[in-house]
Amino acid sequence: MCPIEENGWQIHSDKGLISHQSGFHAEYRNTSIYYIKQFPYEATIHDIRNWVIKAENLLSRIRQGTTL
Repeated sequence: MCPIEENGWQIHSDKGLISHQSGFHAEYRNTSIYYIKQFPYEATIHDIRNWVIKAENLLSRIRQGTTL
C-alpha cells in the first residue's frame, strides 16, 4: 500500500508508521502515537510534543475522512 502524504507527513497505514520530513518517526494505533522511533538530534522536548500533537490531529482527520 502506498503511503499517504500531506504537508511533509507520510503515513504508512499498513505498518502503523507516521513520519515527518524533519526526521520524526513514530508508530501509532488508531489515532494515538504510542512509540517514538526517531527524532532529530537537535529537537527539543517542545518540538517532539508539537510533532506528536500534529501527527495525532492528522491521524484523527484522516480517520474521520476530513482530509485528503
